[in-house]
Amino acid sequence: QYLIKLLAAKPDRDQLEGFLREYGSPFFRRLAEDHRMEPEGEACGKAVRDAAYDASRDPERLRQATARLSSPNPAIREIAIDQLRGADAAAAPVLLEALADSQRSEEHASIRSGIVAIGAALLPPMLGATETPDASLRAQVHRVLGEYRTPRAVPLLVGPAADPLAAEELRESARDALLQIVGRVPSQREAVQYLVGQVREYYNGALPGQLDYEDQLTLWRWDPEQQTVTPHRYPAIQASRAMAARLAQDLLAFAPEDPSVQRLLLAALLDFAKTDAGLDQPLPRGEGSAFALAAAACTEAIEQVLEFTMQKDYGIAATAAAEVLGAIGDVSLVAANGGRPRPLVRALRHPNRRVRLAAAEAVMQLDPQQPYAGSSYLPEALGYFARTVGSRRVLVAHPRIERAQTLIGMLSQLGYEADSASTGNTAFRMATRNPDYEFVLISDSLPDPSATETLAMFRRDPRTADLAVGLMAREANMQQATDTADLDPLCLAFPRPHDTQLIAFQTGRLVELSERRSVDSDERLD
Repeated sequence: QYLIKLLAAKPDRDQLEGFLREYGSPFFRRLAEDHRMEPEGEACGKAVRDAAYDASRDPERLRQATARLSSPNPAIREIAIDQLRGADAAAAPVLLEALADSQRSEEHASIRSGIVAIGAALLPPMLGATETPDASLRAQVHRVLGEYRTPRAVPLLVGPAADPLAAEELRESARDALLQIVGRVPSQREAVQYLVGQVREYYNGALPGQLDYEDQLTLWRWDPEQQTVTPHRYPAIQASRAMAARLAQDLLAFAPEDPSVQRLLLAALLDFAKTDAGLDQPLPRGEGSAFALAAAACTEAIEQVLEFTMQKDYGIAATAAAEVLGAIGDVSLVAANGGRPRPLVRALRHPNRRVRLAAAEAVMQLDPQQPYAGSSYLPEALGYFARTVGSRRVLVAHPRIERAQTLIGMLSQLGYEADSASTGNTAFRMATRNPDYEFVLISDSLPDPSATETLAMFRRDPRTADLAVGLMAREANMQQATDTADLDPLCLAFPRPHDTQLIAFQTGRLVELSERRSVDSDERLD
């Protein structure tokens, strides 16, 4: 009855937090778990815990605790550290605000020591704060990272330490931090070699941290609007590309004019910028953006980035490079050398449909008025896109019509429309004409051409090269089908599904396989 009255009185946050301080969290945990107090005991326990959590992250309280870090009394400093530690990473914005305040310069050393004493929870936000455009704050963050003595900070310190154009305060703070962490400062040549290697590793998938239970990774990044760091959760590959772009931006400021280095750095920057903005959205064009950095390079350099990313099958970066060329280039970009189409024109036949569309839009922006090598590729590409109806569609290649119809029936229960083909040649012709197929199911019992030969045909044509393929095999042929699929990153081998639950599982795997390459039905229609 007392709990009922207490909850009815609606105590405010500070009162609820006071209860927790007076009675302790074990008491309220026992209260919440006592079945005799249901449901009020659980409600009261939750209200108290929520209030305490909210109060521990109150910005004003955190500011007061931050001010106490400079107290001459060690006991008061320790209480402030405990209070800030309880806020976990939520304390980072308030601490950075204090470090950015030039009028509190006498407190900065105490605040930096307090951050390190609070512990590892503040390290990721401090790493993210190295992105701030405020040179004085960035120098303070460098000193914090030096006191942490963590190797994780080294890639973020090498660039400013070696950049001859960086502010003196920034360069010196980065060098001091490196001396604390590794005992030496690399030369400019060593810094370039090291950062190029780091960018390449991250761009190829090295992880900048630990994955969580959903195979995602949280990175703290500087938010220009809020003027502080904020956490961002990324899928593994996107987190890797984010780190590659971060280091590429540092290195691009002072790297020698080596075309191979410049290609890699611009590709890394454009790749993450396109992903971060949204694959169906244009690149942000503000000051300091990846678009602005790419546009500052010559047109020839971006054309080389397009060539490089198409060769390496970096579809997102190639899409962004084509977009930049459409904005900054001229008709010379389609003028052939020796009769061979230029990279932007060849992109019209790239297997990745986003690259093809970006190239088509770029060529139309350039608006050439004379024929050029590969000029027929443009109407081919536009015709392909124009044929879409935006449906979720699947192609089933099976020599037995009744088996194909059974599979089509199961696919319809999953929301797919489906077509059937009884030969590999027919399947290939249908796939080249229909841009709405999201994946293809091929039976290993196809006659001449066989399933393996049919798969090879799909991979040779840019209109079908990026289609995920499910190779349905009979038990006797399963090993051969698996061997074939192992050589193709967009192919999976599995037994022919006999029920909707099994086909849902297998098609789900196919969708995941081509996730970064696929374009959903709404975007196809747009």
